[in-house]
Amino acid sequence: MPVPEKIFRENMVAMDVVYNPLRTKFLQTAIDKGCVQVDGVTMFIHQGGRQFELWTGLKAPLPFMRQTVLGRLRD
Repeated sequence: MPVPEKIFRENMVAMDVVYNPLRTKFLQTAIDKGCVQVDGVTMFIHQGGRQFELWTGLKAPLPFMRQTVLGRLRD
C-alpha cells in the first residue's frame, strides 16, 4: 500500500486511480477507516466523459460508460 494506514481519518476522501482491481487494499483500508472512497473506474469514466464532451459537444452518458467499463473488466 502506498501510504501508512494511520493517515486515514473518518470522512476524508480517498481516491485511487487503479481500476483493476476495483477495490484495492488502499480503498478497502480507507473504507474500513470511514473515508469516502472514489475508485479508479470513477476517475476513468469522468476523464473519458470530459473528452467525449470536448470532442462531440454532447453530454457524456456517464452511467452507460460506467456500466460498459465494469462489464469489460468482468470479461
